Amino acid sequence: MKKRLVTVALAATLMLVVSGCGGMADKPAEKTAERTADSNEIIVGRLAYAGISEEQYNLLVKNSHKQGEPEITTKFFDTFSNMKLALDSGQIDEIVINESTAKYMAAWDTELEVKDYNEPVTVSFSMLLKADNKELCKKLSDTITEMKDDGTFDDLETNYLYAYIGEAYPKPVKCEHKDEWKKLTVAVTGDLPQMDFVSVSGEPAGYSTAVAAELGKRLGYNIEFLNIDSGARATALSSGTADVVFWSVSVTGESFNTENIDIPDGTIITAPYIEQKNMIVTKKSK
Repeated sequence: MKKRLVTVALAATLMLVVSGCGGMADKPAEKTAERTADSNEIIVGRLAYAGISEEQYNLLVKNSHKQGEPEITTKFFDTFSNMKLALDSGQIDEIVINESTAKYMAAWDTELEVKDYNEPVTVSFSMLLKADNKELCKKLSDTITEMKDDGTFDDLETNYLYAYIGEAYPKPVKCEHKDEWKKLTVAVTGDLPQMDFVSVSGEPAGYSTAVAAELGKRLGYNIEFLNIDSGARATALSSGTADVVFWSVSVTGESFNTENIDIPDGTIITAPYIEQKNMIVTKKSK
């Protein structure tokens, strides 16, 4: 069972449509020769943010470092799959990821363990749009509020976010289509269980894609999913390839300001459709 997650993740990677900004997806972290056995450096993997570079992020981390704490070096990855492979091969020491994905990883790989983050960090997931698309952004935000009030999100979380025990893949999502509806192209990574995912058979699956399907039904849009790498989200919008990107995160609670690091210039976000805490995933000690 512990190998199942890697198989699923690799299958999803082969199906991704790669575009735009590159990141660390094809350049996993390398443990350098100068790292000694008693080194207190920790190499951390994160999915690439859309509004800040790896170099800029590491500078923020360095400036907030306190004496006596381990030295942290962060490596950005454009895909969850490559980040997971980097952890398996020892190229990184740990992954910082949202709670539901962290628990999914540990459920399918018995060599992994999940730990609380070193501070109470909240990650809010929203949708990313071009700044001039304010009308659609408001429609989406208003509908998100309606869905929270009527309990829809509670049902979606139960059915799509945590329904992974005993399941090989996140639950597939069916989108309703009508000829009279306009098309809305929604970019997803397709590679972040349980948030968004594309199964081996090509079916969209997971929580964010279920949210998109429900929004399309309520607002009268035929949803067309487009798979992109995490680092290509801003490019997908600016090029007009996608109308909406699922997802963009706002991070609060860090020791330094990271609230807007995933919101590039020229973009806006909707109201958040879910909040989770960050968690750490590591290999179990032998």
